[in-house]
Amino acid sequence: MVICKMGKFRVWLVLVLSIGAAACGGTPIVSSSPPVQRDGGPNGNVDISHLPPVTPRHEEIRRAGNYSPYTVFGKTYEVMPSSRNYREQGYASWYGTKFHGRLTSNGEVYDMYQLTAAHKTLPIPAYVLVRNLENDRELIVRVNDRGPFHDERIIDLSWAAAAKLGFADKGVARVEVIALDPSTYQVTLAELSRERAGQGQQANPGGLLMEANSWLQVAALSSAEGARDLADAIAPLTDMKVEILLPRAGETIYRVQVGPLDEPGALGVLQTLLNLNGLPTGYLVHR
Repeated sequence: MVICKMGKFRVWLVLVLSIGAAACGGTPIVSSSPPVQRDGGPNGNVDISHLPPVTPRHEEIRRAGNYSPYTVFGKTYEVMPSSRNYREQGYASWYGTKFHGRLTSNGEVYDMYQLTAAHKTLPIPAYVLVRNLENDRELIVRVNDRGPFHDERIIDLSWAAAAKLGFADKGVARVEVIALDPSTYQVTLAELSRERAGQGQQANPGGLLMEANSWLQVAALSSAEGARDLADAIAPLTDMKVEILLPRAGETIYRVQVGPLDEPGALGVLQTLLNLNGLPTGYLVHR
């Protein structure tokens, strides 16, 4: 028996041996292939509500898991040099007990209770947002494996990820997969949120006009230290200017403003980004 392994994907090559009957007459002995192990989820109910969300972070792209090109089932795949701008819709499947505890393509141990995924061509590791288009649930997962080697499927999720997305009780679901850059993923999430909110609506339904020198006033605070802390929290989230306006004559209010803004879309993305980080979303002002 010869076993070939490639990450989670395993191909069994079975050499069937027949031994002729002895001269006295007997039944030929034939070796059989190993029993087929079915994949599936865990036995009983498993609480995955405690799983922390995946936060994209910078990781070195090593050779392990990124050999390119590589061939499976006679089909050759080339690993992308970067995950930048990757966005695709198709079907997702999931894998569980059959591969739990085995090595992934980059040498890590597959854990069906973690939020991970397998992809045929994204560099490993990579981070992607997966949205179930059938129920609008979405989740960030870390790609650390290769597969699924099926033409109609674009990603293979861990059992836990499939459960979070609401399709662990069936084989596949139609999804959208969007790559996330650890440096800018929050901006991407904000843009996607605004994109969904604007679907089927006019680009500027409220007739909002962006006058020259428009700014987002995030907050007006009576404490200079509080204003500085807020400005420091906002600065890493945007390339726009973050300014603290000193109190006017007779006032004790410090205004924290971000801008200038040139279009309603930029305002919406900025407010969504602030909301994602638990910060005030403020309101539009003109200076």
